[in-house]
Amino acid sequence: MSDSVVLQRGLILNFAEEHPEQFGQVLASCATNEAHQILKDLPTNSLIEVLAYAPRRFTVEFIGTQDSDAILKWIHLGSDDAVARIARRLPEDVRAAVLAQVKDVNKLRVLREYVNFEKDSVAALADKDFLTFPDKMTCAEVRESIRKLDEDDTENLLVVNDEDRVLGLLDDRRLLRSGRSEPITGCIKRTTLLPASATAKSIIEIEAWHQVDRLPVVDKNRRAIGVLHWDQLIERHKTREDTSQNEEYALMMDIMSTMLDVVKELPSAHKPRTRTRG
Repeated sequence: MSDSVVLQRGLILNFAEEHPEQFGQVLASCATNEAHQILKDLPTNSLIEVLAYAPRRFTVEFIGTQDSDAILKWIHLGSDDAVARIARRLPEDVRAAVLAQVKDVNKLRVLREYVNFEKDSVAALADKDFLTFPDKMTCAEVRESIRKLDEDDTENLLVVNDEDRVLGLLDDRRLLRSGRSEPITGCIKRTTLLPASATAKSIIEIEAWHQVDRLPVVDKNRRAIGVLHWDQLIERHKTREDTSQNEEYALMMDIMSTMLDVVKELPSAHKPRTRTRG
């Protein structure tokens, strides 16, 4: 093997290990066969990090070429953060199959966040590939992060507090109009937060929400499960079923309680803060 080939592979490996997000962006712009071959030549730990941060469509395409044994290996070897990101991009049936074979308690917890839902719940239907931004970030920092993303990765952007609890969707229009040093809390789109256990049919029945294109879905601790897109919901439930008054009342009470918790936190979120870097 020539020295130039060794050097080239060494440079590629260093780039992948030190800058997995940027490396994924570059690969996504290459020819598919070439990009997939480069991924296969990477050490497994580097491959996992690149897949976790590469553009969504690119990662999903590559995952589709792998068998369950390979995916299970990623789950065992990857960091909890990388596993969480990859888990969001796995098909529902693949996540369930992998879950049955995982022994690591922490990895099981990560995977179960995306698997154990009733079939007709909004959690099961929600798009689980999303990104979160801490409410302490400035608009300039968020704009810089988004600029590096693939278009498919900018659909589901959420703002969260220090405990990863969802405050709302990121309002991209406000973000574009905001000053560089302004806190991202001024760019929160305060949509309804849907409890994960809510049934799809109960959501469809509420006419006032039909003009909203997407809503965050959260667990009982108000941590993000995914984002429900109306087009996905309507496609799965073209024929509307009757919802009992008790079901609708319980759903509304659950939502109101969640939104009140968000409102309580927002005043402190709007106070000027000095951003520190750890």
